[in-house]
Amino acid sequence: MITNMSHSQTRIYPKIQSNLVRDSVAKLYDYLVNKREVQEIYSCRGIFEVSDSKVYRVKHTDGPTETITVHDVSMIVDKSTVKKVPEFQFPRSHMSRAVVRSTYKISKKSTVQFVIESCDDPDDLYLDYYFVTDNYDQLNHQMDMIAFIDMICGKSR
Repeated sequence: MITNMSHSQTRIYPKIQSNLVRDSVAKLYDYLVNKREVQEIYSCRGIFEVSDSKVYRVKHTDGPTETITVHDVSMIVDKSTVKKVPEFQFPRSHMSRAVVRSTYKISKKSTVQFVIESCDDPDDLYLDYYFVTDNYDQLNHQMDMIAFIDMICGKSR
C-alpha cells in the first residue's frame, strides 16, 4: 500500500489463484476498512497517482525479498520501499487507468492489512492482492494472514 508518509512498508504477496481472491470478496466485506478509487498514470517521466484530487509521483526503491510459507501457502516478502511524493502535475503524454483499492483488516488493532486492487471495467481483468504491514515479523502477523488465507481458500482451522 502506498502511503503519504516517507516510511516503508513490507508487502507480502501470497501465491493464491486470483479467481479464489476474486470469489472471496463477499466473504471479506465485514473486514473492509477502506475502499477508494485512485487514478494510476503511466508516462515517460514515471508513475503517478491521483488520489483525493492530489497528484503524487510514485517512487520505488528495490529492497530484499524472501520466500516464506504460511498455512501451506507460499508467499514472497518484499521489503522494497514505495513512497508518494507530492507533484503539481503529470506529463501531458501518458496512459492511465482507474484502480479500486480495497483494504481489509481482521480487527481494528491488527497491524497487517490485506489489500485488493482491481478495475471496475469488465474488459480489464486486472487484479493485484497482497498483505502490507510496517516492521514485518512473521510471528506477530501470521495469525491475521492465516485468517485471510482461510477465508480466501475455504480452509477451516
